[in-house]
Amino acid sequence: MLCIIFKILLLKPQIKIFEVNNQEFKCCYRKHKYAFNPSFVGVQPNFNLKVGCKVFNFLSVWIAILIALTPAFILFLYLAGTETLTWASFGMGALGWLFALLLRVVPLQIPVTYGMVLATSLAYFGYSSILAGIFEEGIRYLLMKKIGFIRLTLKHILSFGLGWGFGEAVVVYVVNIISAVYFLGYKLTFMDMLPGAVERNLAIMFHTALTLLVLKALASKKFLWVAMTIHATVDFVSLTVFRLLGFPVWYVEGIIFVMTLATVIYAYMLSRRMVDIKSTFFFKF
Repeated sequence: MLCIIFKILLLKPQIKIFEVNNQEFKCCYRKHKYAFNPSFVGVQPNFNLKVGCKVFNFLSVWIAILIALTPAFILFLYLAGTETLTWASFGMGALGWLFALLLRVVPLQIPVTYGMVLATSLAYFGYSSILAGIFEEGIRYLLMKKIGFIRLTLKHILSFGLGWGFGEAVVVYVVNIISAVYFLGYKLTFMDMLPGAVERNLAIMFHTALTLLVLKALASKKFLWVAMTIHATVDFVSLTVFRLLGFPVWYVEGIIFVMTLATVIYAYMLSRRMVDIKSTFFFKF
């Protein structure tokens, strides 16, 4: 999923260019028009249009960011309230994702040294997806096993999963959106940014479901392998259909939604078997 969001954010919209008297005038949005100024021969942007363009661009960026982050954070606030350890679980989730990312940075770069052909191949997609599954689910498992307050109650566990996905959304989506628009000068429209925002919500759901699977792995290690396999499979399928097969972005989002929904249903069915979750041995490590 990481590669997909990077690809979406770096897509430049088609910018319409007007040429009058050998001068080019670029419009920052596809549908904006330029107004003639009767006081001189030529074309220049209408001032109100320029201001409106900047305001609309600003609103588009921050509305997209809110779409990416708000649903998960509202759900977390509903679960956590003002309880300190629930907030700590959320924070540990975000830090856990970042730590898992840093651990696999070097292994991810090794194949790239052999050229971009390998870096965009099916083999590399499989390699990077397997690394994501191993490192993320491995770190998730270790944190849940060693830090007792993460598995104190079900809401602590869910907060940990939400924090994991939220941390990924901030680093992968928000930081890249802000960098692309305000530092690199990309003219991204709201529709350019929306697929990534939707995908972040799906990713947060996915990570929360995987957290429940890893909880089950504390009792039976086979579920750790199940979580790793599911994670790697979802990443690999997403990368393949988007980067190699060239599916339209909303088709890819639909495929990710189906895979996420299947994972959530599977995790829910497993969690229903934990009838009295607080009294089970999961919380006695």
